[in-house]
Amino acid sequence: MVADRYERTRAAWVLSHAGRRPGARRRGERLMLAATRADRARVSAGDVAATEAVTPGLIHRVTHREDGGANAAGWMLGLIVAGGVTAWAVGPALLGGWVIYTAWWYLVPRVGPVRITPLAVLAVIVGVACGLSWWFFPTTGLWAGVTALRHAAWWTGAPAFAAWLAHAWGWSAVKADSSPSTSRTDVVPVDLPTADVAEDDSVLTVTATWFDRPAVTDEEQDQTDTAIEIPEDDPVFGDSEKEQ
Repeated sequence: MVADRYERTRAAWVLSHAGRRPGARRRGERLMLAATRADRARVSAGDVAATEAVTPGLIHRVTHREDGGANAAGWMLGLIVAGGVTAWAVGPALLGGWVIYTAWWYLVPRVGPVRITPLAVLAVIVGVACGLSWWFFPTTGLWAGVTALRHAAWWTGAPAFAAWLAHAWGWSAVKADSSPSTSRTDVVPVDLPTADVAEDDSVLTVTATWFDRPAVTDEEQDQTDTAIEIPEDDPVFGDSEKEQ
């Protein structure tokens, strides 16, 4: 059975707060797509090709900002340079934050929804610890200072990036006491009040039976013939036509 990680609730929250940001819109569409796939998997239905259409990714959006192959190549080169600098500066922090978030996301069915507050508090604690260590053990030299600052960014940025991922993927919309939509709901029997109906002998009650009708006795047949006997004074349907 597919685990429910509140994709539909998170998708609605992300899409409602996306505005004109294509990255946020893409995250909301991916969450909605995951929710649709989970619903179809529960009923053993296949995927629909139309649901695969989502907002393009970052690389596609950057390289297709302008028409022309030269423009696309220039934007791709700039993206590679910016990615390399980012990886050198805070690459381990981004990787560590992604690992922390992914691990918690995987354990959601066991430990509950991803919470932003513990991750943010952990980032603050680590940042304060890095600041104190730098205060008591100062570095000498420009390169030593840059290296210490980069390492502090790694340790502090990992939980901070995990907290940002939790917020960006809509976990703010999930309450701590909420439960996934796939949880079984127990049906509680309720005794409905019944009204007292007085028996009336003039009311004919017809009871449906699922067996053959009993044979009619001669006495019952005579009573029926007497009840439906037609008076001689009343005209019989069809006599008027014969008289004419």
